[in-house]
Amino acid sequence: MIHIDWRIRLALSVALIIGAAVLVYHGFTLKEAGLKFSHIWMGSAAAGWGGAHLLQKAFEDKP
Repeated sequence: MIHIDWRIRLALSVALIIGAAVLVYHGFTLKEAGLKFSHIWMGSAAAGWGGAHLLQKAFEDKP
């Protein structure tokens, strides 16, 4: 497996978690408008999961 520096993993995890929060907000605005929104929340769940995983790996590799 490719070793990625813990600072890069930390930055990517923060970006994914912020992206997940933005997608949740966008999903709620679509829900209020009466449009389809479940695919947006699935993207948010995937981004949140990936962000949490990278955050855990970043803190495990931190010296």
